[in-house]
Amino acid sequence: MSPENELISRIYSLSKSKKGYDLIPHINGTDHKEILEVDDSFALCSCLCGQSLWLPIYQSVLDSKEPPSIEYLTILLLFVPFCMTFWHRRKQLLLNGQLTLKDELAFTRLVLMRFPRATEPLQHRHWILERLPNMDLESLASDEIDLCEALGDKHRCNYMVWQHRRWFLHKCGFTRQLFHSELVRMNAWNLAHPVDISGWSYRSHLFRSYQKMGDFDTLSSLLLREMVKIHSNIQAVPENDVLWDYRRQVVEIFAEMRRDGRQLKEFDTETYVDPRLCDLTDRELKIYAEVDEPNGETIGAEIHPLNIGRLEIEYGKEKDPSDQLPVSSRSRKRQNPQYQPSCES
Repeated sequence: MSPENELISRIYSLSKSKKGYDLIPHINGTDHKEILEVDDSFALCSCLCGQSLWLPIYQSVLDSKEPPSIEYLTILLLFVPFCMTFWHRRKQLLLNGQLTLKDELAFTRLVLMRFPRATEPLQHRHWILERLPNMDLESLASDEIDLCEALGDKHRCNYMVWQHRRWFLHKCGFTRQLFHSELVRMNAWNLAHPVDISGWSYRSHLFRSYQKMGDFDTLSSLLLREMVKIHSNIQAVPENDVLWDYRRQVVEIFAEMRRDGRQLKEFDTETYVDPRLCDLTDRELKIYAEVDEPNGETIGAEIHPLNIGRLEIEYGKEKDPSDQLPVSSRSRKRQNPQYQPSCES
């Protein structure tokens, strides 16, 4: 066996037996090693990315009319996991019975732990999970969620991973037990990552998914507890805009479920949600317009965005004339009180 084939065989064997790997910089001298092994992990020297290994394999795959071997595909993807063509080749090997779904799940996990933001191995993993029977999915549920948490730890706002977790949650079948289990998991995760909006968005997704089950009494109780936690966190770190955004999502969920004005005021006692004085989206404005006040009137029924300025004056809030200026003109107005906006377009 040639030294190159021996190196390829060794790397392929390590990729099947180890749980993690990394790429390390090349150093000259007697201490240089192409492969390092430490416990359950291994490392590949960056010199293997060039003419010594990766490029010759890549060129041979391009020139050959035969499908690439699993060893070649493994080497190529360990260094460059962003090439979807190589993942499609692995799909063909799976469909031909040359690979097992279990081995491929292990390989995608290995690559994702090194490249947590790579969407191609995550899409490949998604494709594999779709082909597993429900019984196997249930046995993999805990490991898959653990993987999603680990990838979320490695990179902040890892949107594709959180989206994958949402999909997997419903693929397994969303139940009350799964909801409570995920909520407990997220308690610790949100505490450790207070400014990661992806985690808070996933938390609100859990409440919205539970809302569809129709258990409004339990959900109301959980949302009330959630508001207490949010208020405590905001008091500790009021500049955390992620918490304010999450608070608004929780209020919106409660408003969709309980359309009574008195209950809404009791739910959010710290900050009264008045659509006439808030910068609401069209969706939120539509929701709050349907909430009945205790006297039977409808909040926001006669409110139009153009009337908000008039209502602010009626409620005793003086309106700054500079607010009528464009944003760029407003900033210049604050910097220079004598500034007058130009009439030129």
